[in-house]
Amino acid sequence: MSEVTDLTVIEIKPEQAPVLYVAGGLDAYLEQIRQAVNEVPDLSTKKGRDRVASLAAQVSRSKTAIEKPGREYLKRLKEAVRPAEAEIKRFVDACDELRDATRRPLTEWEAEQERIKAEEAMNALHAEALEMNEKFDRQRAAQFEVDHEMALLMNKDFDREREEQRRLAEQAQR
Repeated sequence: MSEVTDLTVIEIKPEQAPVLYVAGGLDAYLEQIRQAVNEVPDLSTKKGRDRVASLAAQVSRSKTAIEKPGREYLKRLKEAVRPAEAEIKRFVDACDELRDATRRPLTEWEAEQERIKAEEAMNALHAEALEMNEKFDRQRAAQFEVDHEMALLMNKDFDREREEQRRLAEQAQR
């Protein structure tokens, strides 16, 4: 015959919560529930099957009796932490703003230095381009002079040949 034990109603008071809801703090309750359902009713009878259902329901009620105050305790803990979280966030935001405001002159100075450096680099490139253009213009002018001299010489030869042909043509007509 199986031993019949009923679970007593578990009640957890709010002042017990800090001690119970820690690692291993609920082991005694868990053991109490295990002992209460440590019977093996005869499943071949209606009374035995009803007893198994009753034991399972008692485990659920015990679980709820322990879980519900635990959830309430967690809710109170979270509410207690909220002001600290808000204050820390306010402090961090204020420090971030202060840091940014403190660094702003340096950031602006660094940006100005970068702008000046970029402007100087652009001016150097512009000066180099002007120098290259001037060199190119001198080379083109020199080449133009050479080409012009060559054209004048060729023109003299052309004029001389034409004059020679005209003279030969004149002599041939006589």
